[in-house]
Amino acid sequence: MYTPAMRSVMVPLALLGACAPPSLDPSIEITWPGNESVLEQCALFVVEVDNLELRDPDANPEPVDGQGHYHILYAENYQVCWRPYCLLDLGVDLEGKTQENPANYEISVALMHNDHKPVVDGKGDDIEAKINLSLFAGQCLEDTGGGD
Repeated sequence: MYTPAMRSVMVPLALLGACAPPSLDPSIEITWPGNESVLEQCALFVVEVDNLELRDPDANPEPVDGQGHYHILYAENYQVCWRPYCLLDLGVDLEGKTQENPANYEISVALMHNDHKPVVDGKGDDIEAKINLSLFAGQCLEDTGGGD
């Protein structure tokens, strides 16, 4: 038995309890290329990073709260990036030969502190995103790597 006055207070309180506060954990998302994309030559990766300022780790290798960079991880290799875009050459093997058929890759991007230690969320998990893509052979014509 609730009075109308009690109901008018309980409904907003119930709605307030259903809304979780926004996360203050940093996050990363790959916005380009899309999952399962087929690309030619090299791959431009575009990421969206929230709650972390991207910085060149060579400029300041000491850990600073709220600063870091990301690693693009592929085929047991990685590339350091500190801009929201990074050009990555995946189409040339170690001998400089190109493939005639597309190579399939699982690509991960992982947030890192300035000292290259992983950024973790409130649960202690690494903050990362993954996609799969196929890439035909070719070399990047220009190295925009981490942000040079």
